[in-house]
Amino acid sequence: MSKAILYPSGGDDTAAFLAAAVFQEIEVTAGTYRMEGQISILAGQRWTFNNATIYHTDNTKVMFTANGVDGWSMSGSLLLQGTLTTRGSAPEKGLHVIGCNKYRVHGIGVRAFLGIGVHIEPGTFGGFRADQGQWTDCYSNESMVGLQIDAGSGAEYNLFSNFSAIGNILGIQIGAGNTTFIGGNVEENSTGISLVGGSNNGHGSFVGTNITHNGAVNIVIDGVTNGFDFTGCHIYGDGPGLGIIHLLNATVDVSFVGGRIDAPVVHDAPGTNHVSSAKLYSGSTYSVSGSNPAGWIASGCF
Repeated sequence: MSKAILYPSGGDDTAAFLAAAVFQEIEVTAGTYRMEGQISILAGQRWTFNNATIYHTDNTKVMFTANGVDGWSMSGSLLLQGTLTTRGSAPEKGLHVIGCNKYRVHGIGVRAFLGIGVHIEPGTFGGFRADQGQWTDCYSNESMVGLQIDAGSGAEYNLFSNFSAIGNILGIQIGAGNTTFIGGNVEENSTGISLVGGSNNGHGSFVGTNITHNGAVNIVIDGVTNGFDFTGCHIYGDGPGLGIIHLLNATVDVSFVGGRIDAPVVHDAPGTNHVSSAKLYSGSTYSVSGSNPAGWIASGCF
């Protein structure tokens, strides 16, 4: 099997990365690399990182893109470093995945991107619809958008285990259906989680996730018509009116089961959404308001 091994030069490593990107297996050894190129991941390609940091200085570029390719992997210990120092907007991204199948990402972090740290888009792909991305022990921090998953069948069925979004302007935005998060922390973002409507939206889940200390909004759910589940999650706001859970427009059939809610709920959706078997800290910051507070139905809570 063809293999390339990269070592940091202390200067511009762009040419070395572009040359290595045609190999089937690439090992990136420990150290800090400057890489100004845009790498296209190939089908079946394996990238292994051994405590590497890769940075660039061009906020118009996407560092790594996988477009319609299957069976690839990125694993080990890697930080992709963007250019954000103050809030703004740019097309910069760390990892962009479009319509891929059967891929695996482990131990990858992205930080300080003016655009999106990790962006998953729908696209044409083959194989079983549920065998898309499996993400383990990854994180996206201090970016304008930490993780964005767009609506559409080619972006569905991604599974995230122990994913953390911390210190972003928007931590996680999900439009695609059947997206699952198990564990992890969504903390100290301006907005923690945004669920949005779109083609086949919702019917995903967060399980055992800490969603806490997120500025004005812990969770905003806008026009999600297929429901969504939050199971065993800890949702905490820093005081009255902070870290709200906001349900609005056509949102319906969202369910919070178990866990603990110590944050205000603003229910502006005309339909009904539910919380059950959860600890509600009504003597602290939990309260229910909005244009349709009766649509927030609590049962079996304590």
